[in-house]
Amino acid sequence: MELHVGWDLDKETNEYRVKELVYSGSGSGKLPQDIAKLTKLRILWITDNNISGTIPKDIGNLTDLELLGIYQCPMYGEIPKSIGKLKKLHTLWISKTNISSSIPKEIGKMNTLEKLDLSDNQLTGEIPTELKNVQHINSIELSRNHLSGRFPIEILHPNMIFYCENNDITELPFDIWKDELPAVRQCFMEIG
Repeated sequence: MELHVGWDLDKETNEYRVKELVYSGSGSGKLPQDIAKLTKLRILWITDNNISGTIPKDIGNLTDLELLGIYQCPMYGEIPKSIGKLKKLHTLWISKTNISSSIPKEIGKMNTLEKLDLSDNQLTGEIPTELKNVQHINSIELSRNHLSGRFPIEILHPNMIFYCENNDITELPFDIWKDELPAVRQCFMEIG
């Protein structure tokens, strides 16, 4: 397993702080819950390994986090509601895991979010309409989950790319066919 740790000198406290953690490769073990204590962390990237466990429920304490990526590893549990406190996050990528919760509506509080990829998990429930509050988002990928219910067209923004295939969405509002709908760059989904 490759572990990369980046740090900088915090000029306010004159202490070295961990700013970047990247776990990649063939490692295994559980993700330590104490990661939520690294409050100056800007990048947390866990990819292509056997790191398991849950996303720390206090992940929202990482208020400087800009990129959170968990890809192709056996993480399980839920996406914590505290994730909505990550006000500097521009990329949230949790894909090819065993995460099995609903999508927290608190993601709608993440005003700096540009890319949301929650594809290839075990997510359930409806797509939260609160995603309409994320005004700078340009890409949402929710494909290959177990999402259900009505598709919330109000979350679509101009020039957005949206993927939602292979879910259990049962209702597509007629308004999606109206000319007043924002010009979405690409929108791929299937109903029923």
